[in-house]
Amino acid sequence: MTFEDFAINTNSVGDARETVIFWGEGENLNSFEEGLRSNGYIESYEILADVPPDHRLYRVTFTPEAMCLSSYALVMKHNLVFTDVHGENGTIHARARVHDRDRLKGFLADMGDIPELTIEVDGLYDEVANADTYTSGRFKISPAQRKALELALDTGYFEEPRETTLEELGDELGVSEGAVGGRIRRGVRALVEYYLKQ
Repeated sequence: MTFEDFAINTNSVGDARETVIFWGEGENLNSFEEGLRSNGYIESYEILADVPPDHRLYRVTFTPEAMCLSSYALVMKHNLVFTDVHGENGTIHARARVHDRDRLKGFLADMGDIPELTIEVDGLYDEVANADTYTSGRFKISPAQRKALELALDTGYFEEPRETTLEELGDELGVSEGAVGGRIRRGVRALVEYYLKQ
């Protein structure tokens, strides 16, 4: 599978171990689905909901062989729950909940034995200690949204009158005018929703 600008939110919906239900968000959902179809460990997938322009609710069922995959088995062994997964430029960024640091250490040690995977921990966050500032799943902006928002801010898109256009922002980011506009709208909405609920 190729991950370029794609996000998965598994925070609110789940199913049995052989099946996962999650929201996909991004402009490359068709490419993501091609990856699902060509993946030998996925038995089937179904689109449960399609919310234009770029949100789809998926149900993915794994093959019995997938249940024996070391990475999947280790996620289950150490009781990790992934709440956010973002793909950008071939790298997957994930946010997961884990019961304690010992389980995280065990997971990382076990994953280190898988040669095709490289895992780096960007940071640890204590939800209980930081409950007043925690942003989960749907309120977190994706890396692509953050990049678009930062560029828009730096180049005067939010000024009155505007000092740049969506077309110029899209050219700078290498995406269409509609794509950068969508990233900005979704990012602003996520930030506003989060801060208004504090």
